[in-house]
Amino acid sequence: MNFDIPHITYQIGFLGKPENFQELSQFEDSTELLTISWSEKNLPESSVDALIIPADHLDELAEPIKNGKSWIPVIAWGPMDKLASSFQKGCSDYLKDPWSPEELLIRVKKNVTNKALSFSWGRISIFPNKATSPFGAVKLSAQEFTILTVLAQQQGDIVPRETLYRELWGKIQQQSRVVDMHISSLRKKIQILLPRDTKESPIKSAHGRGYFIPKIF
Repeated sequence: MNFDIPHITYQIGFLGKPENFQELSQFEDSTELLTISWSEKNLPESSVDALIIPADHLDELAEPIKNGKSWIPVIAWGPMDKLASSFQKGCSDYLKDPWSPEELLIRVKKNVTNKALSFSWGRISIFPNKATSPFGAVKLSAQEFTILTVLAQQQGDIVPRETLYRELWGKIQQQSRVVDMHISSLRKKIQILLPRDTKESPIKSAHGRGYFIPKIF
């Protein structure tokens, strides 16, 4: 099953600014494929899909990455002689100087395996065994991951209950309410990922038709 979201925008966080940061900024302005945040000293506090870090900083950032952002791909950049040691320190990929914005995008696409739901207040990132937001993290069962990924892929559109059955088991199970039970569980878990003043679940029911998540929530 392929759940790639068309025209997905990847949110990446840079620690420090490489020599081509002006070119990167122009690339960001000219395409909807990357949103870049910059930080001179600390890891980005906002939710990002990938961290881009100078090879020289991998040592001092090993613990922060390990203790809270281990599920986020870390792509290092620097000279050729830092490549081997950077992979030994745990980076997911490496950009050898000089590199282009186009190469960065390719490597981000290769390493980012999570999906995301976008809302007016931010994003919920979906991984095979968890979902995260700036407000928390929850574990997902395999069935919950599948359902949430399908809803994310078609955010804004109604997903028929029959479609969810086919994605889960390859066939429709007549008079079964298993999907509804998983939806109920997902609603409770997602509530943990929402801003505290948000009480309404983003997973909506379309009576007699299926489920959907609005594009703006």
